[in-house]
Amino acid sequence: MPKKRDEREVVETAESMARKQREISVSEFFLKNRHLLGFDSPRKALLTTVKEAMDNALDACEEAGIVPSISVDVVQLADTRFRVSVTDSGPGIVRDQVPKIFAKLLYGSKFHRLRMSRGQQGIGISAAGMYGQLTTGSSTKILSRTASGKKAHYIEVQIDTRQNKPAILKDELVEWKPEFPPFKEGDKPLVFSHGTCVSIEMEAAYVRGRLSVDEFLKQCAVVNPHLQLYYRITLLKDAPVEEEEEKKESGKRRDGGTENGEKKKPERRGKEESEEEDEEDEKKEKSGGKSIWDDDEFDEEDDESGGDDDEEDEEEPDEDEAESPKGKKAKSKKSGKRKK
Repeated sequence: MPKKRDEREVVETAESMARKQREISVSEFFLKNRHLLGFDSPRKALLTTVKEAMDNALDACEEAGIVPSISVDVVQLADTRFRVSVTDSGPGIVRDQVPKIFAKLLYGSKFHRLRMSRGQQGIGISAAGMYGQLTTGSSTKILSRTASGKKAHYIEVQIDTRQNKPAILKDELVEWKPEFPPFKEGDKPLVFSHGTCVSIEMEAAYVRGRLSVDEFLKQCAVVNPHLQLYYRITLLKDAPVEEEEEKKESGKRRDGGTENGEKKKPERRGKEESEEEDEEDEKKEKSGGKSIWDDDEFDEEDDESGGDDDEEDEEEPDEDEAESPKGKKAKSKKSGKRKK
């Protein structure tokens, strides 16, 4: 029997359901579905953050006609906490645009252009800052200086996930210029009058291997030969570093297994053929190592039935047959009979 409805249970009406409807912010959506942006695991979060910062730096230098010099500095603060800092020698960012670029989703200058570029949606670097804010509670720190500015702007921002707006925590003018190590030891460091530096703290994992930050930056240097890239990673002394799982899989493959670690089974056809060959060898051993076609009786019958016609119709034996021991044996028997 159906259960009776509890009198105290509230029944929803159209009016009550209408009051619960509200707009979902873009930031709230990506906050709950951050795997769509490439932050579904600590290992991938570190790689995605470096990638987004590198793409922004390369695009800015390319549009300004500047040969890019980019520095990537990854520092491990705890077992699962890292700080990623990316500095470039680009044209810099105007102060009013800094909070919107780094703390507002779907904000950028490339979406409406009909031209291919590394980033277009205006999500990447702001999503990286939102991930750092979600995992560590820290803000995104930006240093930016333009060629016309006398000082650099230092701004700390966080993203308001409900309204998708930047929240400025700190804003001040500082003395700063992007500085890079010299090409040769003993030379002066390279100093530029314009550039940008972004720093984000997050929970991540450093993994060596094919899908690591090291491999990504190596590929960037190959694809962009004009790029001057500086890369440094600082790890804690006793912190564990995860190794890529591909080494385990490759070890299984060396042991005769497949990619899934399963051993290959021998083919059925090859097994049957080997059994047939073994049976033939056994028959030969029983018959004294000779087959039925090697018997001398067949040679004698052929000689008696052929008679003198064999001399006329006899064909010259092949070179291989003449050299073989069987051919020599048959030839000696025939010559002896003819003499008789």
